[in-house]
Amino acid sequence: ADPSYVFFTEEAIPDPAAGPRGAAGVPLTAGGSIAVDPAFHPYGAPLYIELEGQSLFPRVLIAQDTGGAIRRGPLRGDVFMGSGAQAGNAAEQLNADNPRVFVLLPKPQLVAEIAAQSR
Repeated sequence: ADPSYVFFTEEAIPDPAAGPRGAAGVPLTAGGSIAVDPAFHPYGAPLYIELEGQSLFPRVLIAQDTGGAIRRGPLRGDVFMGSGAQAGNAAEQLNADNPRVFVLLPKPQLVAEIAAQSR
C-alpha cells in the first residue's frame, strides 16, 4: 500500500488565467511548472528535461511544486499541464522511464560579479 496522503486547501484563484498555487507559493504555469522532490531540486530552479519519445520535450521547466509520490528521488517529477480534459489527456501521455534532468545554475563568478555590482 502507498502511505502517501494528499491534502488540499480550497482557495479562490484571483486570476483565472493563472494556475493554482504550488508548494513554492506561486501560480503554476501549464507546460512550464514541474513538481519535484525539494530535497534534490530547490523551488525556483530551472530544469532542462529530456524525455525520449515525447513531442513536448526537451524543454525547460521551473520547479514550483511537490507531491507525496514525487518525494522519492531526483528523477521523479510531475509536469503541470493545466486544468480540464485536454490537460488531463496530455498529462496521461507523459511518462518516461529514463528522463535526463539538468539543473541550470549560474556560474559562481557571475553570481559574485552581480552581487558586487549591487553594493
